[in-house]
Amino acid sequence: MIKKIADNPYTYLLCIIILVWIVYYPAVHFDFTNWDDDIHITNNPAVQQISIRSFIQLFLPTPQYMYHPVTMISYMVEWRLSDGSSWLFHLTNIVVHVCNIILVFLVLRQFHLSKTIVIFCTALFGLHPLQVESVAWISARKELLYALFYLLSILFYLYHQQTQAKKYIVISLVAFMLSLLSKPTAITLPFVLIALEYSRSRRSLFEISKYVTPYLLAAILFLFFFLQSPQTKLSPPIEYYSFYQRIVLIVYELSFYIWKFLFPFHLSACYAYPDADVLRAHYYVIPILVAILIAALIYFTVEKKKALFGILLYGIAIVPVLQIIPFHNASLVADRYVYLPIIGLGLFLSHGIQVKKRGEEFDYIAVVLQKLLLGFLILAMSVASLDRLFVWKNSVDLFTDVIEKNPTLALAYGNRANAKLLSGDYNGTIEDCAALLRLNPFDGKAYYNQGNAYSQLGKYDTAIECYNKSILNGFVIANVFYNRGNAYYMSGKIDSALTDYHRSLDYAMMKTESYYSIGYVYLFGKKDYRMAQYYFDSALAGNPASTPSYYYRAECFFNMQQYTNASNDLLLASRIDPNILKTEIFFRVDSAIQSVNRNIDSLTGILSIHPNRISLLRKRSELYFQIGDSVSGNDDVRKIITLRQK
Repeated sequence: MIKKIADNPYTYLLCIIILVWIVYYPAVHFDFTNWDDDIHITNNPAVQQISIRSFIQLFLPTPQYMYHPVTMISYMVEWRLSDGSSWLFHLTNIVVHVCNIILVFLVLRQFHLSKTIVIFCTALFGLHPLQVESVAWISARKELLYALFYLLSILFYLYHQQTQAKKYIVISLVAFMLSLLSKPTAITLPFVLIALEYSRSRRSLFEISKYVTPYLLAAILFLFFFLQSPQTKLSPPIEYYSFYQRIVLIVYELSFYIWKFLFPFHLSACYAYPDADVLRAHYYVIPILVAILIAALIYFTVEKKKALFGILLYGIAIVPVLQIIPFHNASLVADRYVYLPIIGLGLFLSHGIQVKKRGEEFDYIAVVLQKLLLGFLILAMSVASLDRLFVWKNSVDLFTDVIEKNPTLALAYGNRANAKLLSGDYNGTIEDCAALLRLNPFDGKAYYNQGNAYSQLGKYDTAIECYNKSILNGFVIANVFYNRGNAYYMSGKIDSALTDYHRSLDYAMMKTESYYSIGYVYLFGKKDYRMAQYYFDSALAGNPASTPSYYYRAECFFNMQQYTNASNDLLLASRIDPNILKTEIFFRVDSAIQSVNRNIDSLTGILSIHPNRISLLRKRSELYFQIGDSVSGNDDVRKIITLRQK
């Protein structure tokens, strides 16, 4: 019984899944990073505001990020379920990765491979250190989801080939479309199916194409739609290289992932583009070494066709990210790009190391050594992946690792500076911005972050200088003017603050904060309560849940002796923040209303004896208006007019 369980391939699959959970579960406690997580999730209203309109909006192409509506929908659901916490996003990544491991296992079983190869390839897919980026990084969800539906499509395609049941081909095509909507890279699937059929049958390419035609048509339709979508106006970095250099870099990219697959050391979330003047030697050496290795493995392998399919699967799946068609990316290569193609590398390697039979004794020794080697490799991969995982704990740790491996990568200093700013490490922010500016003296955003750090340290004059340099270097956004306005206000330069707040309105999509700050300056700096009220009105029109705007508008009403309006604003604010009812202004307003009511009662008593005293009627009408009783106030005004006409 025990031997039967031990020989069952599903037992090994279960062990791999348990290992994967042990390795990746710590990620549940990790934060969002400022490496695209802010663009996709934490600063993305389309994800955070769940409605029919926002749901439809996710299917509309945008130049802000790649078109992947299914991925964005998953973020939308998780944001709602987790109330904006990162734990569920990380947990989902792990769950999807585990589902993909199961699918890899099931697909490979359909290839009629040996149990050892299936288990080895499944373990490679689940535990290789190159996979860590795709699982640990929330914004790499698109890699996981596109692979999920990609593998489902292949699996049901194979079921259809076995049974000829039409339902399987329908499911396969639906999965393919979902894969495309998770990440456009899935467009390679029809070509992978062609390579698959070629490796496992004797059909001609023409016969094979009949089975793959629906997938090709779906891919062409999607490609036509995708090419119509708006693209970023920034020039892809690869375009700065000569034609010859671009060819060299494309070949290098193709070999880079094989090299890192075999030697997964010095991994990084971002790899710097090479110096365009002189390409270093390893951009030529690595492709040559990899080509020799591939040729040797193909030559010596027993099952050349299956090994060839492995390298074709890798090559086809990796093509869209090789910059053959230039696209804007901060990194020349990225670990996450090999998430699905690594299956092909695993197939190729596992077939390449198969031994030819040379007698039972040799065969037995070879099998034992092979199992020991595979066990050691799986354990080593698990340890390496766990170690790599903790690099993704937060943005500071992530970009510290990137800087250690790419000390001249300006982007890494900028992102770490921004992360340190958010964490309250203002001196660290200033140091990282200074390092960035030594690499690129014209980086306006670096000056902006320096300005923010100096403002937090109370060095407002220095902050203003940094904001000025930010604007001079082309970093002109609403927050530069808004934050410089804050620095001017704290320096006592009220008019300059107002000017900058007004300028921020020209660039801001959400103007609530600027309106609020202008109102604040008019309230406390200018003592112009009517103007302050006007801008607080504008802030509340943009955000009816702005507690500070209600609070300070109540202050305006109080100073204009409109006590009922002040009381109403405080009550509205208290629905959002009940602590408002404990504030000093609440008691001032309440005390003023009680005082006005006492004065009204006193004047009413005197007027019952002297009903024609115009001065008393005028005073009582003013008091009525102060507590918002316009009916009684207008009655007194009419009485005054009548008395004067007599």
